[in-house]
Amino acid sequence: MTTIEQVTILAGTETIATHARSYDKGAQIENETHIQELVTRKHQASQHRGQNRLMHAVPIVATILKQAAERGFHMEQVTAHLLRLLDAYGVTKMSAALQTAATNNTPHPNSVRFILE
Repeated sequence: MTTIEQVTILAGTETIATHARSYDKGAQIENETHIQELVTRKHQASQHRGQNRLMHAVPIVATILKQAAERGFHMEQVTAHLLRLLDAYGVTKMSAALQTAATNNTPHPNSVRFILE
């Protein structure tokens, strides 16, 4: 419920947030929990955008990403490295290198780079 001292933000009947009301012109009221959640969601979206780009360009990368995840590799770093290799070598060479890496069960981007070189 919105009062003189508090503002409530609703989505339908669900309360999304409650903040202290400020009457200061231009004041920005922030809840650190909300900001951290936004940062986390944006970070996840960025990572998924890179993985989606890879999968559209070279579908075999799904196998490499699965193998890398099973080995506990840092997926953000794997994705970024594979995107750089895709940009440097192109779809045809990258597809062949990823197929070799998947067959050999060597999903680390350095293995893919070694195959490409």
